[in-house]
Amino acid sequence: MTRKTCGIAKAKHPRYDPVMNSSTSSNRYVVILAGGRGERFWPLSRRHRPKQLLKLFNGKSLLQLSIGRARLVAPRENILVVTSADQLGAVRAQIKSLPKMNIIAEPIGRNTCSAIVLSTAIVSSRNQNAVLAVFPADHLIQTRDGLFKKTLLAAFDEAAHGDSLITIGITPTDPATGYGYIKRGKPCGNFFKCEQFVEKPDLKTAERYMASHRYLWNAGMFIWSTTTFGGELKRYLPKMYTFFLRWRKAAPNPKALDRILAREYPSVKKVSIDYALMERSRKILCAAGKFEWDDLGSHPAYGKHLPSDRSGNHSQDDAVYVDASGNIVCDARGKKSLTALVGVHDMVVVHTDDATLISSKNNPDKLKELLRMFSADERYKKLL
Repeated sequence: MTRKTCGIAKAKHPRYDPVMNSSTSSNRYVVILAGGRGERFWPLSRRHRPKQLLKLFNGKSLLQLSIGRARLVAPRENILVVTSADQLGAVRAQIKSLPKMNIIAEPIGRNTCSAIVLSTAIVSSRNQNAVLAVFPADHLIQTRDGLFKKTLLAAFDEAAHGDSLITIGITPTDPATGYGYIKRGKPCGNFFKCEQFVEKPDLKTAERYMASHRYLWNAGMFIWSTTTFGGELKRYLPKMYTFFLRWRKAAPNPKALDRILAREYPSVKKVSIDYALMERSRKILCAAGKFEWDDLGSHPAYGKHLPSDRSGNHSQDDAVYVDASGNIVCDARGKKSLTALVGVHDMVVVHTDDATLISSKNNPDKLKELLRMFSADERYKKLL
């Protein structure tokens, strides 16, 4: 007899064991995606020193904080990190507590779909009853109240016993335009059916979403069993499913897997998991995350966590302001000095030893345009 959870019956997969495939710590895995370059965090973030490795909070990096959160629900040996080949050494140096084989290097960046397919294939090769959570490394999540752990354990249990792909949406606190949104459908116990994924809205649309109470921020957090994920890959992404099977077969031999990845990865389509699979699958359930969450994708997002004055100027370094408001100052130079802002508003000022950024707080995406200019000019490539 098949079990139904939230109206989705557990499919009769040949390798599924309803007794073993439960939400126990030995079957729970966490994959942390840590291969991004953090371009909107320049000049703090660089190609070989990306945002997730910067020690921004109490001497710990965002990656180290992510590992700590993963340890709330999974044993150390079940935590994997996916990074890029050029960041592999830096990642290993920072998280020595994980087994070396749990740090996976993509030979070339291909967005989140390939990284997630690869890591799920590796987990599946180790444990046919595995349920895994996938998280970006650049999130800041408050765990003291236990809400994050409670939400995650419920999602693990649902994914283990049901036949669904689960995403965690964040309850909005403001009409943000920097996130995609998830439209909630009918409630299913502690979850909701996912009615629609929507792109980043303009302010007027975001305000309408907030007023309806039917939308959550899309935080890019996922939980599923390897069996269900493989089934959905086979249905919607047959070419990626072929890669999945080959990578899973080769995974027990890391050298063989590296050879296959070097040959096949360049031909993989560069696409996000949201667009490739989540927006197409009919097995999506959404958990409403009510824990404190922030995506540190840019300097303005980081600035919110720095000490501030009455005029909304944020800095943890030596800065003075005259007729200035809403500014962010960060000094990462070896020898710091005073920064003075006079008559300016909503600006970002970031100092490093070899570069200073001065930009509007309202245009963080313009940094990508700046870095494209650098990449085309030999004088500035060293700053990437």
